[in-house]
Amino acid sequence: LIAVPTLDAIALGVRDFADGRVVVPLLYARAEEFYYASFRMDGAGVKRLGDYGIAEVEKIADQFDKGTIFVGEGVAAFSTNSVAAAKFGPESLKVLQASAKDVAVLAGEKFTRGEFADVRSLAPLYIKDFVAIKGNPLNKLSRKMPAENPSGGTRQKSGVEKS
Repeated sequence: LIAVPTLDAIALGVRDFADGRVVVPLLYARAEEFYYASFRMDGAGVKRLGDYGIAEVEKIADQFDKGTIFVGEGVAAFSTNSVAAAKFGPESLKVLQASAKDVAVLAGEKFTRGEFADVRSLAPLYIKDFVAIKGNPLNKLSRKMPAENPSGGTRQKSGVEKS
């Protein structure tokens, strides 16, 4: 089992035109925040420069210079912010998805180095704690349903309803 972070795979996708430059892949995380990390491209491949993070556009924009390349599905939302659009411009903002090819390249490198994940302890990398939305929409839906069905019998309660 080999774990490949999505941000790493997205960063690798620009290796052919980002040599020596800082690349920041972005994934939209909701609530005006983005998952991100910074990488440098060189002849040896992709090197992550810091930890994975989550922040709002302005905080991310403050951390990087004008020559930085932003890539990923989150770039579409990131680029609508006037601060990001003015500082980086369209030539530095590329909407790009992670490709299976890039995941395979990174997995192959980890395989060669013997970097395998423990199947019993591997868990998703959550950069931000999960925040539950107050109220379950399924509970609201199930309460609107009548207690009896048209054939006269009582319906079974779903797993989201309480007895």
